[in-house]
This record gives sequence, C-alpha cells and structure tokens, in this order.
Amino acid sequence: MTRHGYTYVDEQRESTRFAKDPDSTYAVIFHPELQEMPAEVHDESLGGFGLVLEDAAQFGVGQEVKIAYLDSLMRARVRHVEPRGDGKYIVGFECTPMA
Repeated sequence: MTRHGYTYVDEQRESTRFAKDPDSTYAVIFHPELQEMPAEVHDESLGGFGLVLEDAAQFGVGQEVKIAYLDSLMRARVRHVEPRGDGKYIVGFECTPMA
C-alpha cells in the first residue's frame, strides 16, 4: 500500500504523486452548478492532484471543472472519487493549464 492509502494495483497513473506544497494547502474549484468551493489539497502529481471534499456528490468521474491553484487556472476532469475514513472524500483531478 502507498502512503496515500491506495494499493499499487490501483496506481494506474502516468505521474507519481507528491506531498502537497506546504505553502499551498488550498485550491479553489469553479463548478458549473456550484459557487466557488475552496478545497484542501491532499497530494499533487505532474498531471493533476487530489483534493479533499466534505461532499463529493456533484463530482462524478468525467465531470469537468476549472480549478485555481497557486497562480494558475486549470481545466480539470474528475478521474476518481474515493471515500476517506473520516467521512470526507478525495477527488482526483487530471489538469491542463489554461492559456
């Protein structure tokens, strides 16, 4: 099992996960049906990141949103939604920078 609770069999990503930047603990999600939503950053990879959400009902696999993180605005697509043991969810996003 990895340090993030996923088994190696579950790891099918092209980029390795990294711990979040200690100076950047939150991102802002711009969902088409919701207001701006701050979310805690769980981990990062070269192609996206995982965010911690209290309610993931509006985030199905394939859902597209925009996310502001650090000084960048990105297009993001939900790749997975995983429950955590504390009642929250980790939502994994694949991201591409917006020009």
